[in-house]
Amino acid sequence: MGIHKVGEYEIAIKFIGVQSRMAVWEYLIKKDGQYLASSEYHPTSELDERKALLEIALDGLFYMGEQMDTLEKRYSKTSVPYYH
Repeated sequence: MGIHKVGEYEIAIKFIGVQSRMAVWEYLIKKDGQYLASSEYHPTSELDERKALLEIALDGLFYMGEQMDTLEKRYSKTSVPYYH
């Protein structure tokens, strides 16, 4: 298990095991003490923690961007996506 600082985010990841030829990780993403995203079961193609961290960070931040875009569309007439 490791806690890593990626920019302004803290990402904690823990190796769970291997299933169907994929490494399975648990993760939690936090910014300024606020929890933003987590998963108890996140399969990746990476067994190496540092490489898995990058994949998890990208997936987690992309997911958060999608959620923010969904909220923006729901509550605003003029919406601009947070991700491109």
